Amino acid sequence: MFALHKVVEGKLYALVTNELDDGHEQSDALHDLFENWQDVSYIHRFFKKNQAVLSYLGLSRPQAIEQVLHESKNFYSALLEATNSDDFSREIDKLFEPLHKNPQTDVSLLQLKAYGGATLPSITRIYAIKLKDNAIVIVGGLIKSSQALQNTKDGKELLNLIKQLTRFLNDKKLIDSKELQKITRITDLYE
Repeated sequence: MFALHKVVEGKLYALVTNELDDGHEQSDALHDLFENWQDVSYIHRFFKKNQAVLSYLGLSRPQAIEQVLHESKNFYSALLEATNSDDFSREIDKLFEPLHKNPQTDVSLLQLKAYGGATLPSITRIYAIKLKDNAIVIVGGLIKSSQALQNTKDGKELLNLIKQLTRFLNDKKLIDSKELQKITRITDLYE
């Protein structure tokens, strides 16, 4: 089952991550990411549980926490600026790039990734699907913990989710924001 939350109509949507029994969405991927990435306790617990990530990143825990906080703040600001821009498509193209090195050019839905900021190496990632009319569906994100997304359990799950949602949207012909808006409630996207 999939449900989407309309963040900014015609521009930005997010996968619902936790839904209440009465059908109202409780949280979505976009808000979950930024809520977690601005929560020092959450980030501290993440790096305490995943100490090998600190070695991989070459950062101390305080440095990594500070970088996640900084990147998420910049990420959120850039996303807000893009949604308020007269040229949303151009601004989104500055933030996101194709997830795959050789994306198919004849597809209506493009899987994307965005890096957490200008700092290199960036350690936060957001994954999304770009619709035919350049609207974006945020699927999820993570703190980078390996060279390749498919090398971690969380990464594999996120890749699988992106593939499933892309296939679902294609199968239901929900390839642009106009099609999404035809649905009575955007959370009516059930498989």
